[in-house]
Amino acid sequence: MDNLEAYMYLLQYPVFSTVEVEDIVARGPTTYALLQRLMERGAIRRIRSGIYTPVDLRTGRILATPFDIAAAAAQDGFLVHRAAMACHGIEPDPVKVCQVACQNRFRTFRFDGITYKPARLTHSFGATNYNRVRATDLERTLLDAIHQPTVFGDLALLCRCLESVTTLNEQTLLTYLEQINSPTLYSKCGYLLQRYQGSLGISATLLQILGERKSSNTRYLGSQADTDNVQISQWNLRVPTWLEGV
Repeated sequence: MDNLEAYMYLLQYPVFSTVEVEDIVARGPTTYALLQRLMERGAIRRIRSGIYTPVDLRTGRILATPFDIAAAAAQDGFLVHRAAMACHGIEPDPVKVCQVACQNRFRTFRFDGITYKPARLTHSFGATNYNRVRATDLERTLLDAIHQPTVFGDLALLCRCLESVTTLNEQTLLTYLEQINSPTLYSKCGYLLQRYQGSLGISATLLQILGERKSSNTRYLGSQADTDNVQISQWNLRVPTWLEGV
């Protein structure tokens, strides 16, 4: 198979490995010789060891999206946090870090200005397919962000994302909350969902349930190291003063 035929075959894979190349050429040195020729001609680019993406020869752009690359980093994983939020079309700022929850962790790497890194796999529920990749659904993504806003990015970014959400499945939220079983998370969710109750269409019934299950001790929405907080007694929560306009 010549270079053009190989290139046309590989166009079906936004991200491919040497396994796909070995399907069309003899195993061994020939595989790497073909990859080298295609890279020299600008037809493919190397993402990391053993992983490549085709290049659109008309535009010079790679075919793989950051989501494709993240998904290929761990076959058993799924996108979480910022990358998952962006999968749902909510991306206030360009995503610079793509996190993948997986059992078989991979080594963090960078490609085209984006860092790809493994995330701790705490719960496997709420992951589903979106186009070519697996990612947490919107409810699970929001709960993860509310639970650990600093891992997601920061609290201000989370609030901007919440402003872009138009609907949530309340029963799905409750099911996930019950599985996580964290009184602190009930408090955090109660405060933020009440704050955006109108735009999210959150019911009074859901807020009542969250209130009944909130933490009995005072918790922090952000970091305990933040000294500029105000107490929200309804949710046993200390939140940054800028959220309350104080």
